[in-house]
Amino acid sequence: MGRKQAVIIGSFIIISATILFAISSHFNNTTMFYIIALSGRLFQGVGDSLINVVNSSIITIEFPESADLYLGYVEVAAGIGHCTAPLISSMVYTYLGFAGTYYFFAVLILVLGLIPALFLPKRLDNCSSNSPNDRSSFVSAFIENEQPVGYLDFVTNFRSVSAFMLQFLSFVCMIACDPILTVHLTDMGMSVNFAGYGFALHWLLSSLACPIVGLICRSVERRWILLSGIGLAVVSLFLLGPSKLLQLPNNIETIFIGLALLGVSKAALNIPVVPEMIDSISTERASGNGKIDDRT
Repeated sequence: MGRKQAVIIGSFIIISATILFAISSHFNNTTMFYIIALSGRLFQGVGDSLINVVNSSIITIEFPESADLYLGYVEVAAGIGHCTAPLISSMVYTYLGFAGTYYFFAVLILVLGLIPALFLPKRLDNCSSNSPNDRSSFVSAFIENEQPVGYLDFVTNFRSVSAFMLQFLSFVCMIACDPILTVHLTDMGMSVNFAGYGFALHWLLSSLACPIVGLICRSVERRWILLSGIGLAVVSLFLLGPSKLLQLPNNIETIFIGLALLGVSKAALNIPVVPEMIDSISTERASGNGKIDDRT
């Protein structure tokens, strides 16, 4: 499967998953509703993962010398989507209801996701070209003698594994807020209609920080940026509590400051990871090209 085909297939999967959510609303049986909705969520995750991996691959192909910066721009786009989606869905839900909202987003993904994917250049599917730009991407490195680096090389390289674990932990910290944040804010007296501003603030700060982190990566060692991200994440979690041990004020303002810092920490922990993994393998193999391929 080529990279262009992977993006197209991932878009089809996400559209199908979105339609499944709409279909689930037509079942009065609670069990059937959950089965169909969970199936849609599963397919949504598969399509989303497929597109995200290939997007990182394409960035390292097209911008091998500035991957940090352009990965930051991709994260900005994702953050804008996370900020605006709740607002759009709230307005659409008012007029179209539950099923209509998902049908609306299925069409939106078709127009803004699948159709643009059809115009990606076919050269992105080539992994054996002699052109340097056709020989780099996301999961395995080409060294000078054309021997590919496989997944095992990444999981046995300490720098690569460390970078991966940091990104994993950043997503754990971020996603852990999803099921409890709204409940926590409403328990503290915030209207449920405004609880979504917490998520919007988090993604807004992440979007603003991503290009800045990408620029900083060009002049500061990535390890220091990752360490800064860890520190910000720790502070943000104490604020989200808020921590009784530190006797932090138990109010909504403290939680929102924690959400803002969590968004910045997400940028600091995500942007440097892919280039760091690339460099770790390139350094180990003494290839010096910093380019990897996702086919092996």
